[in-house]
Amino acid sequence: MIYFLHIPKTAGSTLNFILKDQYSSEQIYSVKNAILTDLKVEINEIPFKKMQHLQLVRGHMEYGIHDFFPAEQGRYFTILRNPVERIISHYHYVKRLPAHYLHKNIINENLYIDDYVSSGISSELNNGQVRLLAGQSLLGAPGVPPYGSNDLIMLERAIENIEKHFDVVGVQEFFDKSVDLLLKTFGWKWTNYKSVNVAPEKSSSTNLSAATISIIEKYNELDMALYKYGLNHFQKNLKKNGL
Repeated sequence: MIYFLHIPKTAGSTLNFILKDQYSSEQIYSVKNAILTDLKVEINEIPFKKMQHLQLVRGHMEYGIHDFFPAEQGRYFTILRNPVERIISHYHYVKRLPAHYLHKNIINENLYIDDYVSSGISSELNNGQVRLLAGQSLLGAPGVPPYGSNDLIMLERAIENIEKHFDVVGVQEFFDKSVDLLLKTFGWKWTNYKSVNVAPEKSSSTNLSAATISIIEKYNELDMALYKYGLNHFQKNLKKNGL
């Protein structure tokens, strides 16, 4: 079993397009929930016939979903992104998508990016990449660091999970090379692809004030450290595979 831990706003939509060429619909399961307690119930409801054919589980989910499958451990992969750019992209994506669960918060409260990040409305905005990889996204749950926390133990857990259970940690800023690494690691076939779900407007840190960037960094210190680690991990994996 292969698990694609899709961190929001890290080119996952484009990668999912590629995955459709690697697996049939019967072999793929897309999760509906993100938190492990909800995922356990969801996975238990998968029909036995569907379970027999599964080879890939994907979605915005916490690390640890493998515990709910009868198969052996399986392997994970994910894509990381520069935390500041990810938060900016996240904000603009939510703002233009009425169906998103955070859209009304931005519109009704007239939140700008710095207010959005400091509001505490979603763990996605406070070390969201580390929280998913550490399996600690549910705010208020026992042992889960509160919003605004930069608890190093959470970062250490995320890195430990990567070291033990992830075959590939790609980087959005090097997406083509990340795809090459995935193809070689999992024996996938090459497929032509184009970027999907891309913002119609260009939004990046170059358009923001230093104060706003500072707030984003303040709430994502662990993600910044994880991204630095991820870049090094990625480069080593490329070299190891002759890429």
